[in-house]
Parts: sequence; structure tokens; C-alpha cells
Amino acid sequence: MNILVTGGRGFIGTNLVEYLSREGHTILVLDNMTSGARRGILVDVKYVVGCCSQINELEDYNPDVVIHLGEYARVQQSFEEPLYAMKNITSTLPHVLDYCRVTNAKMIYAGSSTKFGNAESPYSISKATNTMLVDSYCKMFDIPYAITYFYNAYGKLECASGFYATAVAKFIDAKKKGLDVVIYGDGMQRRNFTNVKDIVSGISSVMHYGNGDGYGIGSDESYSVLELAQMINNNYRFAAQAAGNRTSATLDTAKTKSLGWEAKRKLHNYIQGELK
Repeated sequence: MNILVTGGRGFIGTNLVEYLSREGHTILVLDNMTSGARRGILVDVKYVVGCCSQINELEDYNPDVVIHLGEYARVQQSFEEPLYAMKNITSTLPHVLDYCRVTNAKMIYAGSSTKFGNAESPYSISKATNTMLVDSYCKMFDIPYAITYFYNAYGKLECASGFYATAVAKFIDAKKKGLDVVIYGDGMQRRNFTNVKDIVSGISSVMHYGNGDGYGIGSDESYSVLELAQMINNNYRFAAQAAGNRTSATLDTAKTKSLGWEAKRKLHNYIQGELK
């Protein structure tokens, strides 16, 4: 298949492109490089630097599928720049949807699992709004589509510092450097930490067989942030609860599992491997 991946140079995007390339697909990546990371590229994949609002300017490519990962993806940072966060998330999606309408490509949208949590942010409300837009627009124009929700990705190529750092990477990096980690609130907020390899295999399953909304992609195991620090044997200190930091969220992977997918990798095995 011909697959267009927006945000294909990000953490999840790069892993996804590698996975899809191994499956034998022809892939075009559109990414504006705002995450700051300079991850490796594949020789058999074409990369275009640009914003998703420019997607209709792409030439000589007729995708069977568009996987839309290319949106602002930080919860706490969205409180510091709410207008930028909301504009980035909501203003580019119409361009991607219309591109799918014109090219008759299947739309795979990366929603946010914050939609099912108990804390709101400019990021979470914008992503939730987008899922409604994808659902309604694709039904209106008979565009094949599926909406996915990722849970707390960690693993290969994750960032250990900066706005896009993951908790697992930050805590492992701190342990290696002998530094304390900061735990917000009481540390009891639970997370379904999911290896990025399981996430991208889930995306592939949904791409091939999924239809409609509700494809959760997350590990059945959950750990509190405090348990994560204790698993890594971090020294830690507590700080006031951060805005938008949900303490709980509902995990529903039934639709994704019905496609034959399951999360196979264990967090403690990954941590042990990284700390050897």
C-alpha cells in the first residue's frame, strides 16, 4: 500500500515508519520537525518537510492510507501556550480530512487517551474535539476511517529531556546520572505504560482491519508514577500537582484486541535491559 504518515519523524512516527517499511509498504512522511529530535531516516522512504496545512500541495503521490500523527502533543505545555496548542491541533486537521476526501484514502487518526481521563487541558479538549470532527466528517463524505488512542508510550527513540520527554525515559536517564526525579502530587496517578513496538503494531492492525472510533492501544498492566520510580530505584522528591495531570483513565482495548492485536512487552523487562 501507499501510506502517508504525518508526524513521521516523531517518537511514535519514526517507529511506525520503520514497522510499515518492514511490512513492504511505500511510505511518504510529512513532518514540520518541530519536535526538535533528529532521528534517523530510511533510504526507501520519502521525507517532506512541511506543515499538515500544506498536505494538498503534495505531488505525485496517491495514498491508500493517511496516518495522521502530526499534531501538538504536550499536555502540561499546553497550559503555557494554550492558543498555539489549540490552533495547531484544530486548524490542520481539516486540511488532512479534505486530502483524504479528494484522494479517497483511509484516514487513521491518532486521538488522545486524555479523552478518557479525569483532567482537562487545552490539549485534551482540542484532541477530543478533533475526534468528533473526524467521526462526523468521514461519515458525511463516506471516507473510510479509524480513530486510535495510545497510552503512555515508551521505548526505542524516546526523548529523555525537553517538552517531548516520556516519564520512563526521564526516570531511567536520571537513574543513570544519579539525579533525583520529581513526582507531581502524591504519585498515585496510574499509567498504562505501553512499549512503542506494541503501539505501532496496533496502529498497523487498525490500518488494515479497523473501522470507526474506539481503538485503544495500551498495555493491560498499569503502574503508578511512584511505582515506576521504585521499579527503576530512583531517588525522588514530591512537588505540587501539575495542571492537567490526570490521576486516572479508562483503558478499553477490546476493539483493537478483536483485530488480533495484543500488547506483548512488559515494562519491567524494558527497564532491566536499559539499566544493564
